[in-house]
Amino acid sequence: MKDLFDRITRQYESNRPFVVYNTPKGSMLKAYLQKEGVVPEDPYARKGFLFAPFQKEQKSYAIHQAYSEELEVPIPKKKIPLHHAVFPETKEEFDRYTAIVSLALATIQESKAEKIVLSRKRVLELRNFSLQDTIMRLFSLYPSAFCYLWFHPETGLWCGATPEVLLAVRNHHFTTMALAGTMVAATGKVLQWTQKERDEQQFVTDAIVEALQPHTTQLETSNTYNHHAGKLTHLRTDISGELKSGGTSLREVVQALHPTPAVCGLPTAEALAFIDAVENYDRSFYTGYLGIVNPHENEAQLFVNLRCMQLTAVNASLYVGGGITAESDPKAEWEETRNKLQTMLQVLHPLL
Repeated sequence: MKDLFDRITRQYESNRPFVVYNTPKGSMLKAYLQKEGVVPEDPYARKGFLFAPFQKEQKSYAIHQAYSEELEVPIPKKKIPLHHAVFPETKEEFDRYTAIVSLALATIQESKAEKIVLSRKRVLELRNFSLQDTIMRLFSLYPSAFCYLWFHPETGLWCGATPEVLLAVRNHHFTTMALAGTMVAATGKVLQWTQKERDEQQFVTDAIVEALQPHTTQLETSNTYNHHAGKLTHLRTDISGELKSGGTSLREVVQALHPTPAVCGLPTAEALAFIDAVENYDRSFYTGYLGIVNPHENEAQLFVNLRCMQLTAVNASLYVGGGITAESDPKAEWEETRNKLQTMLQVLHPLL
């Protein structure tokens, strides 16, 4: 690990792109360290790590394997206890978020949308920022998630631990998932999902199936089940099948899926217009997507960029949100965002 830490630190201090990541329940950390003098290409031009924003018109980035040094080391096994992180929130922040949730509810009640996903950004000051400690805590805490640390001079430093697959493709066989609903897991407690949460899950599942149908020859959905991600539990439905051979590119399938109802809403155009009008900030790469693409082999392993943050030496910008449907309660939605913030707060705990 020491060599990996040293190499990444030098890369970061030299202002050169790099990414470190692990696949869910994998045993190895993998890294691409981009070499000097690389001319940017189409992110889908060759095999590499793709980093794409929420808004399709904004620029996507990639660190390509062919132009990078690759490193691989075992994932650190340091046992790190989870602590509920207490952090201040102002009444103004509470009022603003619950107000836009109320606006979304009014829009849904007027039948202008079925679901709208709203988000917010929370900026926290850091003390004694350490790239090494961030890596150690991130990859030790969440072995069942897709974890990453990404840097590019045009995007800054980002990291995250996401539970949600956008798309996995191999030999024309694909898998994806619908993920919705959030509860704090408690040992021995039987989770009781509300109708609102089950309806939201079905909205997401139906929309993903509809988006994929033009690109597939076969589609199957699993039963819905509980998916655990750190201290949180979500409703999950797996979707799989076969993509049409010849004529459907990897880029086209990804563009058909993104943004999913889990990060935008339904119908997509109406939900996106509402988000643009009321969120009043740039989501940037939060609720975008990231992971490995290999367009020449039509293979991909892509994840939705949830539970993430952007880091500097002095502060962390944490991004969090939730799906609003007709049964949503503004205060409950606020509490859900506070619970979701805990994922990245555990990584930051010694730095706060």
